[in-house]
Amino acid sequence: MKVENHPNDVLLGDSLTIDINLSAGDSGISTEVRVYVDDDLFDTLTTNTLGNATFYLDIDTRFMPGLHIFQLTYNGTERYTNSFISFELRIMSPALLDVEVSAVPIIGNSTPIKIAVNDYFGRPFEGTHIILTDNTSGFTTTIEVLYSPLTSEIRFPFSTPPGMHYLKLMMENPFITNGTYYFSLLVWSRPVLVLQESNIIHYASLAQELLFTIKLTDWNGNCSHRPLQILINGLVVFTEATDNDGIASLMMIAPNLEGLYNISIVYSGNITLFEISVKYDYQLTVSHSIPVHLELYQFEVFPPLQEVTVQLRVQCLNGSLLAGIPISFIWLSYEIIIQSEQGGTLILHLPVPSEGGNYSLYYEVKSGHGLSYSSGSIEIPILQIDVLASQGIGIGAFTLSILTSLVAIAIPMIKHRYLTR
Repeated sequence: MKVENHPNDVLLGDSLTIDINLSAGDSGISTEVRVYVDDDLFDTLTTNTLGNATFYLDIDTRFMPGLHIFQLTYNGTERYTNSFISFELRIMSPALLDVEVSAVPIIGNSTPIKIAVNDYFGRPFEGTHIILTDNTSGFTTTIEVLYSPLTSEIRFPFSTPPGMHYLKLMMENPFITNGTYYFSLLVWSRPVLVLQESNIIHYASLAQELLFTIKLTDWNGNCSHRPLQILINGLVVFTEATDNDGIASLMMIAPNLEGLYNISIVYSGNITLFEISVKYDYQLTVSHSIPVHLELYQFEVFPPLQEVTVQLRVQCLNGSLLAGIPISFIWLSYEIIIQSEQGGTLILHLPVPSEGGNYSLYYEVKSGHGLSYSSGSIEIPILQIDVLASQGIGIGAFTLSILTSLVAIAIPMIKHRYLTR
């Protein structure tokens, strides 16, 4: 059996014509010849009296890209022995590539990139090794994945600089005819607005002066001389620019009506610098009655006095540090009422607990005189060694008591050993 003009490679979607000759000596054999593809019966041919037949084959959806084994078999008769011939055929295909970037590429973020690699008939080109590389200004980032429809999304981390990035996507598969694809993406910088300082804690009195210190930074450091818009409930109030350090000091007046307001600080971005817009929102409650917040400044246990001295700062959430605010405290089973002093400072002298541990100092502020009802607790840890010192035991006495106990135990043990000898 002879097979003529069969190629080694063929493209998916093409057609093949293969000539076959089956003969014995100078005589052709007219008979059936079976065609197997990858050990499966694919077709049956009939040779003419000269032993010739032509095999027409469309490389259609019955075939997948890859290496296939074709075998032509003649089973033989009593007169002629069986015969077969086989050959390999590599079915190739161009890759139909679809790349979808579903989010704006941001420096420092992992951007989802969906990649679909299909063959000529739109079927997934599974087993393809994908290498995605970003070569921009000397920065090289490479991601490698083994493609399948279930893992077709790559999260690609874009690095500096902002601007146009040129990417190369390589598809390593011996049966793909177009293994490299180039595309470009515009990568942006997302600045960050940070509130560094404020004279309030989300509360303000009517028409109170508000002060904010805001800083604008990005991947390269401070964002200098950038215009910031300040809005209250979506309405632009004024515009302020950052200084050389990316800092802007903002001063405004709180609304003259009670209510909940949203202060927005907006940087609209810069197309030339490839900076996207960013916004910082600050919730503000304007009210006649302001809550009170107690902040623990420091505390100390004084064993000789058997007391815990606690220093607090009383601050209204509109930033005021008021004197004369009556505050009720509960510590252990004791209730104490005391007024804040100049600058909102307050000092408590509390009894030492009987055991070490974490204890809560509860406080309560009644409403009235421009203050709203406030309550809360402050956690104060008390060490066991401070408790013992306050009880007059101390480290030395505590150690001595342990040694005394050990001696009391050791003497009977020594005596017992002596008697047993």
